[in-house]
Amino acid sequence: MAARARRGDNSKRTLFVTHPHCAEHRIAHHPEQPKRVEAIEAAVLAHFGERSADFAHDPSPPDATAEALGRFHTKKHLSKLEGLFDKVEESAQAPLMDPRRGRTKRRTMLSIDEDTAVMPRSRAAALSAAGGACRAVDAVLGQENYHSAFACVRPPGHHATPSRAMGFCLYNNAGVAALHARATYGIQRVAVVDVDVHHGNGTEAFFRDDADLFYASFHQSGDDFYPGTGLAKGAKQGFSRGRELSVNGAKVAGETGINNNVVNCPLGRGAGLRAIRRVMEEKILPALSAFAPGLVIISLGFDALAKDPIGGLNLDPHDYAYLTRSIQDAAQCKLISVLEGGYDVREIARGAVAHVSELARLAKGAKPSDDLRRLRGASVISELSSGESWGSEQSYGDEDDDVNTLVANMSLDSVADGAMARSPTANRMSMDSVAERPATPPLLPQPPPRRSPRGVSPGVLPVEYGADG
Repeated sequence: MAARARRGDNSKRTLFVTHPHCAEHRIAHHPEQPKRVEAIEAAVLAHFGERSADFAHDPSPPDATAEALGRFHTKKHLSKLEGLFDKVEESAQAPLMDPRRGRTKRRTMLSIDEDTAVMPRSRAAALSAAGGACRAVDAVLGQENYHSAFACVRPPGHHATPSRAMGFCLYNNAGVAALHARATYGIQRVAVVDVDVHHGNGTEAFFRDDADLFYASFHQSGDDFYPGTGLAKGAKQGFSRGRELSVNGAKVAGETGINNNVVNCPLGRGAGLRAIRRVMEEKILPALSAFAPGLVIISLGFDALAKDPIGGLNLDPHDYAYLTRSIQDAAQCKLISVLEGGYDVREIARGAVAHVSELARLAKGAKPSDDLRRLRGASVISELSSGESWGSEQSYGDEDDDVNTLVANMSLDSVADGAMARSPTANRMSMDSVAERPATPPLLPQPPPRRSPRGVSPGVLPVEYGADG
């Protein structure tokens, strides 16, 4: 494990947290792929180096403890996940040939729903992901006294409710980190600002009933966009016979939390930075400032980028610098970020470098750059490539793919000047265009249909997990 510095040494530095286990959760032909964290790590380290005046890297955070996971998740959920982990690990170790029965059938993947599954290395990855988020909390609130920290971990977490894994997510990393800050450091008021293209139904499901927890999100909505939650206050949708409906663990319409501690800002496809700035500056940031948190956590999804094959909010990688600074300025407290979604490998690397670079500027007290200068390490990301994302012809189950080759000749000019070429076709891309089968129509009667993050309707949960979590 990386050496821990003395208190006061790091107050103007950012910690970058990764773990090799996070690249070992591999579900074939799935958008939530290991290359996501591999590309971000390669790009960020190429930009900053392993350790500099602005930056430090911890590549081996400890796993999340059962106690930490249990603060957010129910015992039933944890027990069911452990059962799935045990079953798939045991099956993977079974001999290929049984002397009496001949060839045996090994199950190396077990599905939780159509989008979420576990394989033999999923337990290690999930524990390291939640542990990495807790490590980021320790870095900024503990004796090391870092200014900020970014946990580049997977699988993501914001769809995982207290009682259910879903939407690519097993444990709710940001939620576990928030409650770790409260239990370990006495930080009673914790805020999560979710900038993923999807509403974080799992985080909201816990936060809404605790007046000292704050959740805010802008997210794509409409056209049955996953997970079908997070409508704005006063929305007329999501009611049946006068009663508010709950879908995927979160209320659908007008959710404001127990003490106005939930702010949801749904946006249409292609909204762009102008619309996002408006909801940030008129709704989210004033509410965040008034909440006065002791810690703010950014659920950092890069699937709002224009080239993302799933999302459609039309952001540029450089826009994440604005989001980072505006959240920090409003919160006026320690900040960590935890990776969520984002499925175009090159674009998320650019967005991550913009995010960490802005954290470094904030740590030094520097103003946002107006001269749009070329960032250091600009040989990292190449403008010549159109990007590599799920839904293209590449296969992400192949271990021969070398992410270092992918990132080695990148250029950060697009991060510095925001001059990314935006393709109208890519901006309007829906996953229906790349799915192998059409979306299944919703069953009647309602509640509102829940579409998967990949744009197709989810299947039935298997017996070994259970639909009720």
